[in-house]
Amino acid sequence: PEGGIWATIVVMPKLNVDQTFSIMMAGSLALARAIRHEFGLSALIKWPNDVLVGGRKIAGILCERHGDRIVAGIGINVRQRVFAPEIAARTTSFALEGLELSPDEVLNRVLVSLEQYYDIWRADGFALLLPQLTAVDALKGRWVSVRRTDDDGSPAEGLCGGIAEDGSLLVAGERIYAGEAHVESGVLNK
Repeated sequence: PEGGIWATIVVMPKLNVDQTFSIMMAGSLALARAIRHEFGLSALIKWPNDVLVGGRKIAGILCERHGDRIVAGIGINVRQRVFAPEIAARTTSFALEGLELSPDEVLNRVLVSLEQYYDIWRADGFALLLPQLTAVDALKGRWVSVRRTDDDGSPAEGLCGGIAEDGSLLVAGERIYAGEAHVESGVLNK
């Protein structure tokens, strides 16, 4: 509906439980790299799964493990020009960025990137992707507040040290494995 992409991809890698998060980070990188290199937009990753252009979300990915499968849900805003008022200020689309593309064209290019990064992740591991993730990290060096998904009551706050070798986010020296990060000061301007 309305020219967006909502896709589910199922992969069956042989992996340890602790690798589920790193495959999502590889997927985030694949989305960002496709948007940067295939479409020329300055895409950044807002840990762990949002892809931003101009500080606004254009795409995202969520991965869940189901037995021996990883189910990846992907959303990409392609032709939308109007968003609900509660998200309009922090959301964008290819159309709003001046690119009139078909969802099929975007999906086909993104799928190629996802396959390439999945192959790299599977063959060489997450560590090989870390320098590329660091290059498109929207949070590194900014003061952030991370509300953890386990709702432990107190958010992690402090200077973001970036994405660690296991895919966690470093905030004031602490490793955060799941949560929603918000920039408290600074501008997403890489």
